[in-house]
Amino acid sequence: MADLVRSRLSSTERGRGALAGLVAAPEDPGARQAAVEALQAEIDADPDLRQQLQIHLSNSRSQNTGSVLIAGSTISRSQISLGPITVNNTRSGRLVLVLAGALVLSLLALLAYGGVRVLSSGGALGGTVPGGTGAPSATVGSAGGSGTTVGQRLWAFPFEAGDAQLAFADGVVYIASDSVQYVDRSHLRAVNATTGQMVWSTGLDGISLSTPVVSDGAVYVRSSDSQLGLDGRLYALDAGSGRTLWNVPAPGFSFTGLTVGSGTAYAGSFTMRDGLREDFLFAFDAATGQVRWRFPVDESVQAPVVSEGTVYFRVVSGSVYAVDIATRQQRWVFQTSTDSPVPPLGPV
Repeated sequence: MADLVRSRLSSTERGRGALAGLVAAPEDPGARQAAVEALQAEIDADPDLRQQLQIHLSNSRSQNTGSVLIAGSTISRSQISLGPITVNNTRSGRLVLVLAGALVLSLLALLAYGGVRVLSSGGALGGTVPGGTGAPSATVGSAGGSGTTVGQRLWAFPFEAGDAQLAFADGVVYIASDSVQYVDRSHLRAVNATTGQMVWSTGLDGISLSTPVVSDGAVYVRSSDSQLGLDGRLYALDAGSGRTLWNVPAPGFSFTGLTVGSGTAYAGSFTMRDGLREDFLFAFDAATGQVRWRFPVDESVQAPVVSEGTVYFRVVSGSVYAVDIATRQQRWVFQTSTDSPVPPLGPV
């Protein structure tokens, strides 16, 4: 959607001027209003553009690299969802699309700025944090003495421009940020969710990190050491101090997926034997990193989850497995394709 809005505004002199003004001063109400009016004119003149925006708003999410919005003083997600939104084909309905498009433009202007932005409910964008200290940069106001002003920024925490994944637990935001331009270490940071103050920061080997998983006082994250996702490691860090409890290399080139439950961390990986790849779901002792058991599958493991003594995961073809944790035996497999049934497999 961002590319669509930017491309359309760049096609007219008025749009180019509005876009340049917004990029130069993303916090300027006048610049935002100019962008809104320019996009309004384009939408009113082109029903196809209106339809494209409606499709994007109802079906997609806009990736915001380097800045993560947190709505209602709670973590929402490292990707900002603009939908689903349904509007009527009226001027007021089209205005909803315009305002959403203006939000996308504001996000574009923030791509060069690294940071986590926390907002109260309402979702208006706040300003940047000068100095990059990680300290709160705005006083929380109130509306008629009844609470936080709607849309007022609570705090912002700057970090290196790049992708970042978030987790939240016990009043702390955990930020796993990738290395910048593949030349630096990745970092896992803990930030107080109320004050925006950094609790700790730990550099980790590897250029990219997964979304952290917090369980029983520890933070788990997997890393990869190349743009191809190779040379992976699985880390466990103390949630209070950031001290590394243990880390283990991937049995194969990398780890896929990660979840933790009942003292066990689950992740996918593979081994090579006689030149052939063998994929597994690995179960690690969450306290030590030792492999407890592994379950063989025919494809790369993704998105494991644990519930009531069963670990569920999917493979790249879309099939979903259920494995009994106590017996380590396959309970069932659900196939989403028309291929031949998958034979039952057992632990190794």
